[in-house]
Amino acid sequence: MLPIVTFCMAATISYAWAKDYSKNYLTPIIAALIVVTGPGLSIGSYVMLRSPSQAIAGCWCLAFSLLFLRIIDGRITGITPYFVLALLAAGVVGGKGSNLGVIGVGVLSILFISLTQIQTSKLRIYISCIVSLVVFVGIYEKLISSSEIRPLNFGVYLGWPSLFLTITPFVIGIYGLLKFRNSSEQSLLTYSLALLFSGSLLSLFTYHPAGNQIYFVLTAALVCVVPSLIGIEKVISNSERVFWQNIELSRVRHLKIAASIIILIGGIFSSLIWANSENMTGHLGKIYRAIAPLPIYLSSFFICLLAIIVYKHNQKRFLQRI
Repeated sequence: MLPIVTFCMAATISYAWAKDYSKNYLTPIIAALIVVTGPGLSIGSYVMLRSPSQAIAGCWCLAFSLLFLRIIDGRITGITPYFVLALLAAGVVGGKGSNLGVIGVGVLSILFISLTQIQTSKLRIYISCIVSLVVFVGIYEKLISSSEIRPLNFGVYLGWPSLFLTITPFVIGIYGLLKFRNSSEQSLLTYSLALLFSGSLLSLFTYHPAGNQIYFVLTAALVCVVPSLIGIEKVISNSERVFWQNIELSRVRHLKIAASIIILIGGIFSSLIWANSENMTGHLGKIYRAIAPLPIYLSSFFICLLAIIVYKHNQKRFLQRI
């Protein structure tokens, strides 16, 4: 029952969040699909099946981020949202204590940029940030913190580069928010970047015998899926589509077919490598799991290379006709 509940929660929350910023009806639908499957599949399996606490806490993180940004952007007003925000903040840290280091940094980043906001915006930001941080720290001190020695320590996670590469496709669209940023989406951009940097650094410089340090960056990736898709939508909508306009329709069809075949082959190879090494012990298993995403990366490279070749060839033919 828990996977069904968390799937529905994550899908509906991400859909509502994407709809706040998107102008395309497909973006919220894609956001709901990717949030449910994407970050979990990036480490080889559904998050919901591997970590029940991450599953439910991830939903609280999404709901908290949605309401938090709605409040500070002035999309919702009144006293009641702050009480709901406090309850969601309790769920964020109470569900998984590691979220304090990721979501907490996101809230602090919004508090810092409030210094440049107008007075009416500052009041909303101050109240929402203080409420969130007080609840974060209070829940952590009362429910999570203890004198018991915990296995999570400082260290350097050698598998971090491979881990970061696996979540990159889910967060790469934040570049679009950065490139085409505007004042109405400044909070979304700042919050997303803070989550991504804090989650990545915490995963890099912590060590857990069972590998639980991955949940720092996994939480960041989960929440950043929606902002990333908004950024991708902005990149597409602001592009001039010169590439497609200057290529013959027949070549466009051939290019799409070739790209689909390359993606299929790359996905099959990645899946086979992971399936045969997921439960493999020893250093060999670690190496296989680390290189499992490589066929997908190579597929992307070959698609880009093929597109460039087609474009260059088409330009030469166009100049010869002139």
